[in-house]
Amino acid sequence: MICTLFADDTTVYLSERDNFGDLTKVLNKWCSASGAKFNIENTEVTPLGVPEYRKEVLGNRKLHSGDVVIPMEIHISPDGAPTHVLGSWVGNGVNQMNVCFPTVEKIEYNLMCWCRSNPSMEGKSLILQMEVAGRTKYLTRVQGMPQSIEQQIRHVIPNFICNGKLVSPVDAGTLASDLTEGGQNVLDLEARNEAINIMWVQRYLAALADRPHWALIADELIWSSARHGIKKDEPGVTINVFLQTWLPKLREG
Repeated sequence: MICTLFADDTTVYLSERDNFGDLTKVLNKWCSASGAKFNIENTEVTPLGVPEYRKEVLGNRKLHSGDVVIPMEIHISPDGAPTHVLGSWVGNGVNQMNVCFPTVEKIEYNLMCWCRSNPSMEGKSLILQMEVAGRTKYLTRVQGMPQSIEQQIRHVIPNFICNGKLVSPVDAGTLASDLTEGGQNVLDLEARNEAINIMWVQRYLAALADRPHWALIADELIWSSARHGIKKDEPGVTINVFLQTWLPKLREG
């Protein structure tokens, strides 16, 4: 995988041995032929690899000692700073709470505004689908939802349904059930997030030809964490990672 393109978004992957100068020449030539133009102000470089290499790229603004200097108008993301790529936020040591918190603030503000119109119970259910489910589904799908954020949003839902009452007269399970069962089809955020996680597992277990790129990377990460003594080239041992009996090394902290 060298590059991905979607609409007006282009992501290029370079190895430590590549030259940023060569990439610049290719892009300039392509822009001349197509009439396109890259927005340099929105171009960002995110160093990957070990911390020492990332620090070196950030300080020297070079992929390696023999490469050209990355122009100053191009931002190089330090550790902890997320980069926006197709609706997701990626980077080294990114705090997922900080990524999701602006969305939570937006949801809380919009629901407060909706309350002023005194919507019906059916209207509130539709508003929650639009504001909560709609604003969090894609972000949760591409990078998950921290447990603390999920709990915070789950507290917002009954608060909106019950007009700010501290205690809901109807439990969350009943509110989320179907109308035929006496419920209101209110969004069940926990069940929605569990369904998204199951879809991740389904894609990971897909046939080899249909597996996404991230599944191959996950394989390597899992193998790198396997206990010593497991040989990667043992026939049949890598058929299904969920059928293995070995335990990965756990990260401390």
